[in-house]
Amino acid sequence: MPKAATVKPRQATLSFASKKASRLPSHQTKKLKEVEAKDIVTTEAVSKQPEIKTESLPPRVESIPDAEVSRLMKDPSKLDSFLREFDLDSRYGPHVGMTRMERWERAEELGLAPPDLVRRVLSTGKAQNEREIREGMWNSLLVGSV
Repeated sequence: MPKAATVKPRQATLSFASKKASRLPSHQTKKLKEVEAKDIVTTEAVSKQPEIKTESLPPRVESIPDAEVSRLMKDPSKLDSFLREFDLDSRYGPHVGMTRMERWERAEELGLAPPDLVRRVLSTGKAQNEREIREGMWNSLLVGSV
């Protein structure tokens, strides 16, 4: 009985860019390899990156007068405009599927320094009882479209 031939699997040694390079003319292949060599990130390069210092973040203002909160709460158009600014500010992450307070808390946990005035406005009894204030503009758009 003849012995069965053993087949060794081929090892894939080509990277995606190398496969791409094999289909390019030689002068473009050389240029692609030069670009690949520049794009390689080593652990040494990562360790040389400067650390982000928390002192560079804007200072938190904890002592916002209650007059500012009550002024916003008295004027619905100013309150709506103020909260929409927070909704549209992409620095604090996505907003869909969460309340404004949940978004504020997540931004705070991530060290993104959300405005304390937003938290104080959302902590009022009126904000906790009214869905239009509690939930962001994106949630109202989604609920309104159903």
